[in-house]
Amino acid sequence: MKADSFEALDADRDIIEVTVGGGVVTLSRTVDQASTAAYAVRLMREVPGVIDVVGRLHWRVDDSGPVCA
Repeated sequence: MKADSFEALDADRDIIEVTVGGGVVTLSRTVDQASTAAYAVRLMREVPGVIDVVGRLHWRVDDSGPVCA
């Protein structure tokens, strides 16, 4: 897995902790937006050799759905 894969996230790489074992990637820590967490999981699933991705990410802002007034 390339460490520079996270450059596309437009996020500080120190925010996301990545651990790999047996082809399983675990992402943890806190990011600013829910969409960033979802994107990180999708991105890692595209990496050759990755069997599964466990997303243990938390976010400060839930930007995943419509805002009701």
